[in-house]
Amino acid sequence: MPETAGKAETGDDLALSKREQDLYKRVVQRKEIHPADEKPLVKLRRLGLVTLDPQNPDQPVALDPHQAQQRIFEREHLKLVETVTRLQQLPSVFDELKRMTEGDRAQEDAAKIWRLSDAALINASIVRALDETNGGLYSAQTGKRSPKILETSYDRDTELLRRGLEMRTIYPESARTRAPETEWAARMSTLGAEIRTSPVPFPRMIIIGSEVAYISDLDGGEGPSAWEVCHPGVLAWIRMVYQQYWDLADPWYGGRASRSSHRGQRERLAAGAVTTRRQRSILRALADGQDRRQIAKKLLVTERTISSEMAKLRTQIGVTTEFELGAWWATCDERELA
Repeated sequence: MPETAGKAETGDDLALSKREQDLYKRVVQRKEIHPADEKPLVKLRRLGLVTLDPQNPDQPVALDPHQAQQRIFEREHLKLVETVTRLQQLPSVFDELKRMTEGDRAQEDAAKIWRLSDAALINASIVRALDETNGGLYSAQTGKRSPKILETSYDRDTELLRRGLEMRTIYPESARTRAPETEWAARMSTLGAEIRTSPVPFPRMIIIGSEVAYISDLDGGEGPSAWEVCHPGVLAWIRMVYQQYWDLADPWYGGRASRSSHRGQRERLAAGAVTTRRQRSILRALADGQDRRQIAKKLLVTERTISSEMAKLRTQIGVTTEFELGAWWATCDERELA
């Protein structure tokens, strides 16, 4: 049976094995540490969960896990901000190089990123892309949305869900305190949309299927403007950034629970979780009817990894078939976790 209690998707392995959790408990209780504990102790120190006592280096000291979590959260957020900054620099970095390159390829690549200079152009392009896509709608909304805008988007979003498209939206944590967004989230959740709120700042973006994305034009001056991106390489980066912000956000179904109470409920559920974050992402995609190839592409892993994760989970919960696994997941409380 696997020991892993949870898996982060941020590059470093933030998951704690059963052995590492037990070691942390012993450090908290000031119990004796053995030479065999050296490797898990290094992991706990790297995560900021323990430190060494200068007066007694053989006895580590437990640190506050809330502070450790906040430090890691801030570090991962900084990585995301740096990634988004690099994405927004791409046009200016490569424009000069494009001018040095002759031939059709340079012209073709240049034609895959456009600057839209006003709201009417942006909205028209988004509507056209939504009408044509067979993929999903993935958006990150950074500011308040008026009741009028939300009511207009409700009809459009409802139609997308009726077409069987996936829909995900990230809001700032403050949206939980505003009635228009709260009511919209409650209505859309009942129709199958997935909505989350993030306690950390994030850039505004809209991704439509695998065809196009719209990102904020931070150097656009006065008035609304955005970059429409169809370049496959840049699109892959934007989708990756969105997925990272999505993983950091908390599920929301339209309630007005505070961040602290919501996180408290989530942490209590996560403490006894059987599934890892990656396994939950796979299970949700399987429940939506996606095959292993589609899931692997979405999660940036191999199909072999997908099969391995599901085999581990079947062993852990004591079932032998994916049908039994799906039946277990359909009633599992861990669906509420990210």
